[in-house]
Formats: sequence, C-alpha cells, structure tokens
Amino acid sequence: MEVISKIADELNIDVNVVKESDLEVIMGYGVMSTPAVIIDEVNVHSGSIPHRQDIEAWLKA
Repeated sequence: MEVISKIADELNIDVNVVKESDLEVIMGYGVMSTPAVIIDEVNVHSGSIPHRQDIEAWLKA
C-alpha cells in the first residue's frame, strides 16, 4: 500500500489505495496469497510486493 501510494505521489497521479482485510472480499478476487493488487476489479498481482516498474506501468495505464 505504502509503496504504491509513494510512487503515485512521485508521479503526481491521484490514486485511491485501500487495504482490504475481509477474507471473503479477498477470496472473491481469486487471491490465494497476499499481498495482492487489484486494479479496476482485476487482480493484477499477488503473492509478493510488486516491482517499481510494474507499479509505474499500472499507474500510467
């Protein structure tokens, strides 16, 4: 959460980052291991902290 928010701030991109802890919601996205990144209702990454290059690509898309 913090990494994504920090990179978004550096790039001057407005994002809404939410930390979800409800297991039903998490499983609803097909997440089997956390942390996970869900963008526009799509699971784009799970199981590790994403690399900066990936975060930048998601934010710029």
